Amino acid sequence: MDIVGQVNSWKQEMETHLHDELLPFWLDRVWDSDWGGYLTQWDAEGKDSGVDEKSLLAHMCTVYSLMFRNYYAKLPDELLEAGMIDGLRLGGVFRKVVVPISLPTMVVVLIWQFTS
Repeated sequence: MDIVGQVNSWKQEMETHLHDELLPFWLDRVWDSDWGGYLTQWDAEGKDSGVDEKSLLAHMCTVYSLMFRNYYAKLPDELLEAGMIDGLRLGGVFRKVVVPISLPTMVVVLIWQFTS
C-alpha cells in the first residue's frame, strides 16, 4: 500500500473510532436517566440546582472531543504523508506532527476549562 492510501486508511480509522466509539461513550454519559434529557444544572421544574461534577464532566468531554475531531479532520493529508515519508509510523506522526500543531486547540480547551 502506498503512503497516501495508508494515511487515508488511518484517517478513516481514527474518524470511525471517534464517531463510533468515543462520541457515543460520552453522549451516553450526558444522558440523565433520573429526569430524562441531557444532564444540565436545572431540575425538572426549571430551577437552578447548581452545577455538579457529573454534568460538567460529561458536557466538557463531549465538547472537547468534538473540538479536537473538527481540528484533526481539517489537517491536510499532505502533512501526514510528509511525516510518513520521513519514516514515522502512525504514533510518530501523531506525536511529532499532529500534537505540536494542535496547540491552538489545546489552549482553547484549557482556557474554557478554567473560565467556564
